[in-house]
Amino acid sequence: MCAVGAESWQTICGEITRTNVAMKFGDGTVLKGLDRVETGKNSFIQGDSGGPVYIKTTDTTAKAVGHISIGLGEPGKNGFYYMTLKKVFEDFGDELELGIINKNFHGSRDL
Repeated sequence: MCAVGAESWQTICGEITRTNVAMKFGDGTVLKGLDRVETGKNSFIQGDSGGPVYIKTTDTTAKAVGHISIGLGEPGKNGFYYMTLKKVFEDFGDELELGIINKNFHGSRDL
């Protein structure tokens, strides 16, 4: 399981250690159904949320499985939580705004 930070463009891989976790943010928002990936010594930076989470299927292909929801950069707790694409479409399908991300363009563009 790997992910790419939306801001840093850093690729970090790890192992799923927990599934179906609920996380509460400081503003009271609760996200349910997240999966946790442990990443060892590597961690994402602020702004990396929203980056793609994927599984390599061959040396040259990968399958998108979700997006980074929360990065963790604490000693001994490096990792991230992600929301699966299935969960995104179930929970937010009617509210999604799709865009194209370009490494040289820091933002999104309408399709």
